[in-house]
Amino acid sequence: MKIIGMANISNITGIAVDSRRVQRGNLFAAIRGTQVDGHDYIKDALLSGASAVLCERIPKGVDANAATFILVEDIVSALATILRDFYKDPAANFCMIGVTGTKGKTSVTGFISSILNYAGKKTADIGTLGAFLAGSPMGIPYDAPSTPDILSLYNILDYARNGGAEAVVMEATSHGLHQRRMEGITFKYGVFTNITSDHMDYHKTFENYCKAKALLFEQSEIAIANRDAEFTQQVLSYADIPKIYYGIGKSSAEKGYFAENMELLPNGVRFDVEIKGQIQAFALGIPGKFTVYNALAAISVAAEMGVAADVIAAGLAAVSIIPGRFENVKNNRGLSIIVDYAHTVDSLKNIITAVREFTKGRVITVFGCGGDRDKTKRPLMGGIAGSLSDIAVVTSDNPRSEEPVSIIADILPGMNGTSAEIITEPDRAKAIEIAINSANHGDSVIIAGKGHESYMEFENRRRIHFNDIEEVKRVLGQ
Repeated sequence: MKIIGMANISNITGIAVDSRRVQRGNLFAAIRGTQVDGHDYIKDALLSGASAVLCERIPKGVDANAATFILVEDIVSALATILRDFYKDPAANFCMIGVTGTKGKTSVTGFISSILNYAGKKTADIGTLGAFLAGSPMGIPYDAPSTPDILSLYNILDYARNGGAEAVVMEATSHGLHQRRMEGITFKYGVFTNITSDHMDYHKTFENYCKAKALLFEQSEIAIANRDAEFTQQVLSYADIPKIYYGIGKSSAEKGYFAENMELLPNGVRFDVEIKGQIQAFALGIPGKFTVYNALAAISVAAEMGVAADVIAAGLAAVSIIPGRFENVKNNRGLSIIVDYAHTVDSLKNIITAVREFTKGRVITVFGCGGDRDKTKRPLMGGIAGSLSDIAVVTSDNPRSEEPVSIIADILPGMNGTSAEIITEPDRAKAIEIAINSANHGDSVIIAGKGHESYMEFENRRRIHFNDIEEVKRVLGQ
């Protein structure tokens, strides 16, 4: 580290990683992002009153005497050290729990929070839905999806500490891990749900994707992992830490928590798990085999933390809904209308399969694929929807800079030869209307892809308000 300039950095008023949010006396950290380089905005930060700059170089045209410049080789590592000192290491006050995987992160974090809060352990929950303390929103927004940027994360942890939290459970995405948004934080438990091909536009190869997920376990003391998921051992192989497994069907060869006597019901799931030598019955009001796996992950964490089995069961039973995850919209038409965040090949397959298990009539699926994202999954998702649905309505899902009709054109080849009636409608609101008005009493309508999201994203990050639940209620006249 090399310091240039004479300002007293011990008196900085705050830390910023966005030049537009710099206030007088702040330290500006010029982080290199995937889209922009903070070094290009140092001059703007100085004009806004930054008194110190953390950077890897001083750009041409910037006055080296205008502030204190802290030159480092690894800006993320240096920023993590500064944040830990500035905020007095808030993560040290909690049992930190990180959850990674292609699917299930939001549900698992929600389940764990419900159990721990029910057990009287005040818990912070950080992820796709935002940051919450004991179920109440913190009011700390962050731009990054699911896993906050490192500065926002420290703000959240500081809030949680001041609010009396005992545990923090958070989603750890592959992007967040690769971009080191949790740098310098040690997790007591790292949870692995599953991994399937996704985000290839970012990671390029599946091996890179696995390595990104594995980074969580290099920062964890104990791994809790889905025994039944493919590639579990590959992901865990990168870190030499104790491993606890969960799965369906008892295992005497592995330490862990395993579901027995599983029942998949129209309105939920039931199963038993042996915890500390005692058999405990569990029941959740969310259908699907994937619910069992998500619950097992939460059960494993809570049991390892010493929560009593009956309290774990009560905490899980108290979970009625995770917004946008198998969210059932009540109606008077005799339909099952399910809104779900499923936007990968496997998650779409899982949601349609789960709905099939209790549907007496037809299954109608509305789905699309995001623009400027992995194109290889488009025909695969089309094939899943066409093979497992009676009617498949192909529509838009955050087209971003791409034309919706072009994305649909990439999806359709995968639907060739499938059994479903195929309808294309680029306007998502109209597509939802078509699906619901095509349904008869006893049919199920799945609206997949956006879940809890309240926007549709177009070119240059332009967003308009759009919410699947609201559109469903509009069609129903509710």
